[in-house]
Amino acid sequence: MRLLPGHGCEYGTEFIIEALLGDNVPSIDLEAEFEEFMRECYPETTQVAWMTLDTISICKEMDPIAWDLSQAEWVDQQISDGEMFTLNNGSTYFRVTDIESFIEKNSAN
Repeated sequence: MRLLPGHGCEYGTEFIIEALLGDNVPSIDLEAEFEEFMRECYPETTQVAWMTLDTISICKEMDPIAWDLSQAEWVDQQISDGEMFTLNNGSTYFRVTDIESFIEKNSAN
């Protein structure tokens, strides 16, 4: 058992890894990342009667359940593609490239 300053006592390697990632690697804002992804897929606006509306805003507001399900599927795909990583069952996600950069910067050569 070791004491990690600011985190408490560790009882295994997973605790240490979570503390290192949480302190040194920026986490992903899933909502913002997913919305940006969707805007790249559907950049157009939608004409409804006399109004021109943002397609993504319509999707989010008109069917929030489908939006949430789509986001969950996107996250699962990102994880299976090796783009994202989580240690704590989905509470916090990290971009794999950010983790790799952190390891490269801090590894002893």
